[in-house]
Amino acid sequence: MNVSFHAIDCCCRAASVVDVLEKEASKYHFLHVLYGTKVTTLDYLNASNARDGQESFNVGVMMGGEESVLHCDRVIFATGSSRIGFDIVASLGHSIETPMPSLFSFKISDNRLTSLSGSSNKFTRVRLILPKETQSALAQSGAVVSPQSMSSLTQRGPLLITHAGVSGPAVLRLSAFAAKILFALRYKCIVEINWLGDMKIQELLIHFLQYKEEYPNRSIGRAFPTLSARLQQLVANELHADEFHFDSYTTLESSSLAAPDTCESNNENHGIMSRRIWQYLLERAGIAGDAKWSSIPNNLLQILVNQICHCRFDIAGRGLYRDEFVTCGGVSLREVNMDRMESKLIPGLYFAGEILDIDGITGGYNFQSAWTTGFLAGNSAGLSFR
Repeated sequence: MNVSFHAIDCCCRAASVVDVLEKEASKYHFLHVLYGTKVTTLDYLNASNARDGQESFNVGVMMGGEESVLHCDRVIFATGSSRIGFDIVASLGHSIETPMPSLFSFKISDNRLTSLSGSSNKFTRVRLILPKETQSALAQSGAVVSPQSMSSLTQRGPLLITHAGVSGPAVLRLSAFAAKILFALRYKCIVEINWLGDMKIQELLIHFLQYKEEYPNRSIGRAFPTLSARLQQLVANELHADEFHFDSYTTLESSSLAAPDTCESNNENHGIMSRRIWQYLLERAGIAGDAKWSSIPNNLLQILVNQICHCRFDIAGRGLYRDEFVTCGGVSLREVNMDRMESKLIPGLYFAGEILDIDGITGGYNFQSAWTTGFLAGNSAGLSFR
């Protein structure tokens, strides 16, 4: 896993994984790779219908503009999220959980926010807001929201502002856990962002009031007020583990992200919030950036604190088509022997990768799923001849 991930991380090309696999495959003289070949049909021949009395398959393919049939003893389906793969497997009697995007960014129609494209927020809590009436509508569509699943609708980690909305590990993870819900809602709902992780409103308000008393003549837009060590720990609660994932994500997502413009020139806040995001939140709260702390009434500070800890946006859709990283849904796992990745319905038929109803969060888990299921399927298919 580490080797494959670093191959992408170093050269920023997912095709590097394909290059590695092709190079490995070339070592085996008995392995033939057919390029420019499209699978069109798959017919299963049970023992009673086969000429040799053995279960086998006829695979219809299109090669060089001509139709042909390949006779196979075993078939491993690793067609990813290809529609034709799902259609062929369904024609053999397998159930397909509705395929839908997972690991995608959120589109937000807020020009002030998207003007900050390239800015990132290291410690963020992102939560999907589902009012009672929305939950009722989801229940009617079959997408029941259980108390257990509600906890997964809050995710923590780094956030990246894009030209179209928000992305980054926290958003991608939320989209994975809420993929079916967002699909049912046509990607129209409310997301709430706490720009300071697990910071509580009352804690932050007290901090702002103390800062106002201590530095009355400072311009509020100059910098996000330095947090005490205790409050910094509250912000960073349970988020340090995401730093590696964020570094890897930003390498893949953009080769030229703006450097964090931390608020204090001496970096006292350790990158808690960038100056651009801080000034954006001041604007949302109706506070002029050149205003002095002493001139800001407490009720406006309360509004500012609410904007920081409970900043809500209408999700206008997901990222552009094919921006998603993986597909949720696929061949039902109830119909697959997971020890061998073999179909429970059709002996000799195996599955690997994204064609299965398996999807993971960011951090290499989907790659690992592909490698693991591929190894199991290939190994099991080979051993079945013994």
